[in-house]
Amino acid sequence: MLRFVVLVAAVWVAFLIVRQLLRSGSARPNAPRLPDTRMVRCAHCGLHVPEDEALQHEKHYFCSEKHRLAGPR
Repeated sequence: MLRFVVLVAAVWVAFLIVRQLLRSGSARPNAPRLPDTRMVRCAHCGLHVPEDEALQHEKHYFCSEKHRLAGPR
């Protein structure tokens, strides 16, 4: 009879531990949202860069000054 009580208690403790682990995994604090940034394609090499970091010449965007000077392909 004592073995049965110990077994039931062990199963109950295991259940509580698993339930706690599942809750902690799904209840993560909200990560800070990154601002929505438009990505543009370099007209020379095709690399996508954030619009605010890209260099614009006429209607084209470039990832670096070197590619801006080289021009679109």
